[in-house]
Amino acid sequence: MNRKTIGQKSLLIPSIDSFKWKIELDKVDILNRNLLDHIISIKTNSATGEVLEEKPIQANSLQIQFNNYNIHFAINKMFGVEYLIVLINSKLLEENYLSGISQRNIESIYNQLMDCKVFECSYPLFLDGIVSDIDIKKDLEVDTTAEFDSFTKQLELATLPNRKSKQGCNRFQQKSNKGIEWNSRASSSYSKPFLKIYHKGVESMNSKNHEFFNTYLDLATISKRIRIECTMKSKEEMLKHKIKGNKLRDLMSADVSTLNNVLIHSLTTNLVKRTPPTRTKTKEQMSPQDLALFILLTNMIKEQQYDFETTLNYILGYYDNKDSKSRMKKKLTEIYESQIQGQIYEVKTQKMNNFFKDIGWG
Repeated sequence: MNRKTIGQKSLLIPSIDSFKWKIELDKVDILNRNLLDHIISIKTNSATGEVLEEKPIQANSLQIQFNNYNIHFAINKMFGVEYLIVLINSKLLEENYLSGISQRNIESIYNQLMDCKVFECSYPLFLDGIVSDIDIKKDLEVDTTAEFDSFTKQLELATLPNRKSKQGCNRFQQKSNKGIEWNSRASSSYSKPFLKIYHKGVESMNSKNHEFFNTYLDLATISKRIRIECTMKSKEEMLKHKIKGNKLRDLMSADVSTLNNVLIHSLTTNLVKRTPPTRTKTKEQMSPQDLALFILLTNMIKEQQYDFETTLNYILGYYDNKDSKSRMKKKLTEIYESQIQGQIYEVKTQKMNNFFKDIGWG
């Protein structure tokens, strides 16, 4: 299968992008003694056992270098027990990177880890390893970066308010990437999940990972690719998402529907509820009063990039009288259906609605 075919087949299919794998050190055979020099410090609550602070594995790890990517190995100590930790991500799949990690290719990742000659264990024992900090991703396409910017602007407007530090929304537009994210990856939880939607095409051309993408992927085929990504940090979260445990074999047995539901949960937890509008098409002349309402509607839909239902609810919010509100709703709907639907900017709004539906916010 060529690179273009692999990329297209991976669109709209949720899969695992990365996770942290660990196992008790005395259960494996250490082949590279340099590993013993790389110990991660962990700060815990002595009463509850809760992990309060953990130094990132990248900061003190044994790195095995491959062509434009590497694998991190380290050791941590918790309550007197030593664990081997490995960061596993979809870069290990090289040309199959876009497919993500799944039950179909996890054995090839195991074989690659064994080829590193850092440690040795059986494949069944590898599947018994504990996983955490799991990133789930789904890819889709948007025609232009300008359209994507308008989509993320609308998502920013639809974000549920939150005043707590490291929670809430951050919309970013940088040379290396553009998109929007919610909450902090480090402090992510079931009730406040980390979620990120970003432009994979922009990232592939401008980020520090450009050489990896250029080596293993056809960059032209991912120029329109957008990625939505969320995180499950703990066993408790996995159980809430109907994954039966926190072993690697449990994660690999999670089907596409289960993974998609994790993404949907992350969206619906961070955004207001959304209902798409209905659509019909007619034409008629407008009175001066209708023209004023038409200008208001077109400004909000064309310039502000709201869909009709959001616009309608916003305007009707100014009416307290039930009868007046009902008459205005009827008039606004009539103008929208007769004069706005079918216009070029309504087509843009339809694209936005399709994008929101594809990512799971609908």
